[in-house]
Amino acid sequence: MVIINAKGNVDFAPYILLAFMTKYIVWIILINIYNVILLILLCIDSEPEANKYGESPKYIVIEEPEERDSHECVNG
Repeated sequence: MVIINAKGNVDFAPYILLAFMTKYIVWIILINIYNVILLILLCIDSEPEANKYGESPKYIVIEEPEERDSHECVNG
């Protein structure tokens, strides 16, 4: 669709406006996708295993007591 003004000239203003709007809309969509990916990566929980800095203080390992022999006295 070509827009011709009253003087008979082709009016490119709507196309230029559309080009600028499209560029900014694409940038806004890309930035929002990046923000969602970054939020997901920052919310992922860490690994419970030790790394090069040592054990993770977030995870507490509780060791279970050794099983007693059935022949031992409980009181003494």
